[in-house]
Amino acid sequence: MPGGPLPIEKGRQIIPYINKLIPKFDLVICTFDWHPKGHSSFGKYGEHCVQNTNGSAPVRELDSVKAKCLLPWFKGFNPKADSTSAFMCENGTSTGLFYAATSSGRPTKVVSLVGVATGICVKDTAMDVLDLFPNLPKSIMKAHGTFPTEIQVHDKGTACLSDESHEIALEEMEQAGITIIR
Repeated sequence: MPGGPLPIEKGRQIIPYINKLIPKFDLVICTFDWHPKGHSSFGKYGEHCVQNTNGSAPVRELDSVKAKCLLPWFKGFNPKADSTSAFMCENGTSTGLFYAATSSGRPTKVVSLVGVATGICVKDTAMDVLDLFPNLPKSIMKAHGTFPTEIQVHDKGTACLSDESHEIALEEMEQAGITIIR
């Protein structure tokens, strides 16, 4: 968010848009970076979202009480493996979110993504959804129901370190087959 060690200057500007989206979905998953001191990502992005600090706290302005089903999800707590994606760590291990989300009993046809930073967490999560879901074993598909046929990223619900990196990330995701809602 603005003024933090990983400053997303337009981070607060996207909150009203996100608040309008929340009640439209059956399941809302809020992911939080929850890094221990000395986390491996600090070498790349600087110290940010350290556990039990203001930087790791939920954004107060998010109107999460309007969510029909809210699942908070903490990621990035393994000191040796970054997880810019909500679904996978950089070392190829799962964050466990897929299993938690599919165990909710709510079939998912569309995955809609918002948040910060567009070119890091949002993009990595979108690309993982694109890679993971079409390749699921039939036994998992049968056990958990419908899986996404569309992945959306909301331009007005995302913000990045710069306008240029925001646009580049949106273009890359769109070229990969992700729907960009403008």
